[in-house]
Amino acid sequence: MDNIEHQAQRMHPFLSLVILFLFFVSGLFIFSFVGIYVVSFLFGLDVSQTQLLLTHGRYSEIDRSVILVYQAISTPIGGFIVPVLVWNRLLEKKSTTSLFGKVPINLMAVLAFTGLFVITFMPVNSVFIEWNSAIILPNALKEMEIWMKVTEQQLAQTTKFITNFQNPFELSLGILVIGCFTAFGEELFFRGVFQTKLIQITKNVHWAIWITGFIFSFVHFQFYGFVPRMLLGVIFGYLYYWSGSLLVPVFAHFVNNTFTLLMIHLNNRHIVTFDVESAEKMPWAVVLVAVIFVIIFLKYFYTNRVNFN
Repeated sequence: MDNIEHQAQRMHPFLSLVILFLFFVSGLFIFSFVGIYVVSFLFGLDVSQTQLLLTHGRYSEIDRSVILVYQAISTPIGGFIVPVLVWNRLLEKKSTTSLFGKVPINLMAVLAFTGLFVITFMPVNSVFIEWNSAIILPNALKEMEIWMKVTEQQLAQTTKFITNFQNPFELSLGILVIGCFTAFGEELFFRGVFQTKLIQITKNVHWAIWITGFIFSFVHFQFYGFVPRMLLGVIFGYLYYWSGSLLVPVFAHFVNNTFTLLMIHLNNRHIVTFDVESAEKMPWAVVLVAVIFVIIFLKYFYTNRVNFN
């Protein structure tokens, strides 16, 4: 047993990440089936029919709650949370609490600033959203561009259907799955483990944060939103590095997802006219004011990075 622990401690961080990736792929595969059986049991559905509809993306023929529960089980839980916990325990030989870092001093104040920071960054990011959505590839890559656009449209249609909540229960379930489980799972995987290991491999914090942000955006397969999502990942990465606590990027991710869901829901109900899913940038006056606040928040997190712990 001591020899196994010694080998785990000596394992190269790159090999450790490769094994984590295998756990990730295995988790997605296993829990895609687990999710089908769980939702079939919970909602009294036929397993074969449920599997057919979910695996072929025929979401419009399924209750929205079924899709949300299935997504929670198959992706954030099965793809991110469970693989990381198993990998951390079996391979790294560390306790679960070691994944979360330290709790910042004045936690509530830090989280409040984090939430405000994420919201004020949205107008700034709208500039990159508009630019990224208008990218045209060279003629030599025309077939790739067509494939990317088709993929983007399919994902957009799926997202539009899933987020078109019809009642408070669906909205609450959406926030639980997309706001809580997704934020926690992705931050645990990408910032808590992947970024940490990349720092050990590259010996450079900034390289590790940007590479992690790149991969974080890439795995979403939404290429016309690649840059803005990568920038979000980079921000989450610096928040984790400066605060030393996984709670901070998890909360930032939660605020980003939940605020977006709420704005989509309010727009669908015609309570607000602002379309948070629009690819158009916000007015320049709003963007410039947001830039000022973003700089203020960045300075706050950077200058207080030592005091958080």
